[in-house]
Amino acid sequence: MKDIANQRLVHLATAQESIFDMTSKIEQWERSQVVLEKNAFDTMNMSDSILKLSKEGTYLVEQLQEYFLTGMADAREEDIKFVASLLHEIQGMFGKILDHSFCANETVHILEMEIADQREIGENMKHQICKVTDNIDSVAACEEFIFAEF
Repeated sequence: MKDIANQRLVHLATAQESIFDMTSKIEQWERSQVVLEKNAFDTMNMSDSILKLSKEGTYLVEQLQEYFLTGMADAREEDIKFVASLLHEIQGMFGKILDHSFCANETVHILEMEIADQREIGENMKHQICKVTDNIDSVAACEEFIFAEF
């Protein structure tokens, strides 16, 4: 019986070591999570800024185009067409930037939600590991008590 109790204590010690290793990995994961959250937050701020700047750029090009077309009544037709074409290209470029900004912004917001989910999952894992650790510690204490009886 003494051998069985001794073997159980060895198994429990191994289980405790495994829990310690898992706890270390979760702590490492948490540090990584903090860095990820910071980067996602920074990216979201940049994405919001790019989106705002693209909208402002598009608006400025539209105003410039309107001003140019009304203020260039005396200009040569080929000059008007050339500048209008350039303004149209610039406007198209801002439109593409705006489209990409919307896409990046949406992606960052999805990432933010996933990070929040990951944080909750991590908290649940820590809670479960604490419960397992408490149970293993209790069983180990019982085994040591029984072992001391022999």
